Amino acid sequence: NFQFADLNIRFTGNKEKTLNLVRRAIRMGYDSVAINIDVGLFFCPELKNDEGPPSKKRKKKENGNGSVPSLPEPYIIDENLLDLTSLNKEGKKFRQYTRLTCDLTDSTSVFRLQQALKDSPFDIVAVRPHSLDILNTIAKKGTFVDIITTDNSQGRICWLTKSKALQGAAYEDGLTFEIIYSTALKDREARRNLITNSRLLLNIFNFGRGVIISSGAEDLSELRGPYDAMNMTVLFGIDSKYARKFVSENPLNVLKRSSSRKTLKCTYIEVPINNEKELDRYKEIVNIDEIKKNMVIQFFCRFISLSNNLILSKRSCSYFKNKEVIWNGVLLGRSNYPSEEFIKSCDEERKNKLNVKIKEVEIISGFFDFFPTKISDYEWSVLIKCDTLKQTLDQIIFFKKKELLKERDKIKEEVKKNKKVVEKNSPQPLQVVGINNFPIGMNKSIIKYENQNYTHSLLLNNTPKIVIDCRYIPNLSIRAQHLTGLQISYVISDNRKRLEPWPVCLANFTYSLNESVIKQMNFLKSEKSLDEVSTKNYTEIYDSSKVVYLSPDAEDELEHIKGDEVFVIGGIVDRVTEHNIPKHASLEAAMKDNVRCAKLPLDKYVKWKSGRKYLTLTAVVNILQDVYDSNDDWNYSLQKNIPVRNVRGPEEKHSGNKELLASIREYNKRVLSAVEEKLNYCDIIKDEQ
Repeated sequence: NFQFADLNIRFTGNKEKTLNLVRRAIRMGYDSVAINIDVGLFFCPELKNDEGPPSKKRKKKENGNGSVPSLPEPYIIDENLLDLTSLNKEGKKFRQYTRLTCDLTDSTSVFRLQQALKDSPFDIVAVRPHSLDILNTIAKKGTFVDIITTDNSQGRICWLTKSKALQGAAYEDGLTFEIIYSTALKDREARRNLITNSRLLLNIFNFGRGVIISSGAEDLSELRGPYDAMNMTVLFGIDSKYARKFVSENPLNVLKRSSSRKTLKCTYIEVPINNEKELDRYKEIVNIDEIKKNMVIQFFCRFISLSNNLILSKRSCSYFKNKEVIWNGVLLGRSNYPSEEFIKSCDEERKNKLNVKIKEVEIISGFFDFFPTKISDYEWSVLIKCDTLKQTLDQIIFFKKKELLKERDKIKEEVKKNKKVVEKNSPQPLQVVGINNFPIGMNKSIIKYENQNYTHSLLLNNTPKIVIDCRYIPNLSIRAQHLTGLQISYVISDNRKRLEPWPVCLANFTYSLNESVIKQMNFLKSEKSLDEVSTKNYTEIYDSSKVVYLSPDAEDELEHIKGDEVFVIGGIVDRVTEHNIPKHASLEAAMKDNVRCAKLPLDKYVKWKSGRKYLTLTAVVNILQDVYDSNDDWNYSLQKNIPVRNVRGPEEKHSGNKELLASIREYNKRVLSAVEEKLNYCDIIKDEQ
């Protein structure tokens, strides 16, 4: 009868001390323990001259003799030395397990650990990832790992704020996260780190699912009983009724996962061909023909999907290249025209613009197939603000894409509903061993914690500040305004999830923006929003000597982030060419306001192969925050946040997609020229009349 488990009693080489720890654990009520051997950075190679991970050919010769590091032997206590009478009286059985814990700093250390664990004698494998990239690697490829643990002496653990990555590792990949309390019993700073990091972790996982609490004890004074360990979870914001699973149910899931990894995965049976009875007997148990059929189907499905992608892209290219632009008459349905209420609400100037825009849309509908089935009054208000014919066509394409996405979402919802009905009426299937299948949902307590954490950071932490200069937004096209609004909302959302959020301010903000743009920035309407939004210039809010305006056109490069700077980023999204925005807008703004202007050191650390050297607002903010967290490690921060498309040359990219997009753009140009000709012809006829 499994009741309580401590899966982290550390073995430091002193056998007598470890024996006493296990004896004390049994007296306290634990019936299962894991003796942990922590090898630290044993699998982490020393990379010189900032080299990347070695190639596959070098990995085979790492140690000079072609072998991977050998694991230490696990330590098992002789049960004859233990007093198990108290457990036997309660009908319990004592179980001990072996555990290995190590640090992982890069992909090479992951590979070395994976190779060393082949035929491993250890029951449980735990790792301490040093970055979010390593955590993602373990989640995707780490079937050999059972527990993700942390070191409270490190202080700030940045990847604990990445809720999607942690939920994916726990729910989809079956990994369990560990909270260790022993270091917090003596050191005040470690205690503070333990509470902060544990609260972050448990705010992501509802009711502590997929999380265990262990002692990590090396000495008798560091070990606590199971009920004391349960009481600690109250400090982390967990209701007492869910505390038991941290030392009982969740450790059991870890042991199930580790045991399932060691079970038989495949086998073969050799039977003589002339022994028909034996063959028939095995065929009844295993459907050999079905297995062969499934293997062939899986192979061909993968092959066909790859082939179809290539064929479809080639067919699509030829389709758009050969497609003629033909006038089919006005296909604008009644539902597409603006309502009478909308027309009455417009003044004379807007009515004139609306009449012009209706004529343009009518002619576009006659030439263009990719047209929405309905245009709402709100969408007409957006179309009125399009200055050029190309912007109007782009907006119509956007409306059609939006319509198709809604239809796809409706189909998905119907499939989900039908699936729920089927599951409700059918017997529940067996749950896969070792995988934590739990529902993922946003808890109100997470939002509350983020607000408290943001307020705490504003009051106590001396971090850099982010200012987004919004003076350019009114001069952007409608499409660019939407994209800028989205980017700003992403910046604020990602910043809130950090352990130490930075103060974010929107300066030179204009509330008279388009309603759809304001809608993108939903935090503006929230009464609980703590972000500063001001119509003033940033020089009126902050000390100008601390301001650094980031511009790709600046001469100086940003080298260090001290912590007291105010970084200003221009609110411009360069997805499309903006004719109303100067080419060097951010540099001109910095010179006008007489503040320091600097650029990110992209030339120094990144081999830029394609695209312009302009980054999104989210990318710039993430780079600054990662550089600050990693003590000016520009190489790591830029490699992490620069989009892959910019570091790949044309020869490395898929040529089919490029050709397809080029053919679509060329077809759209032909449509625009045909629409312009038709508009000019209509104007001539009107003048003659």
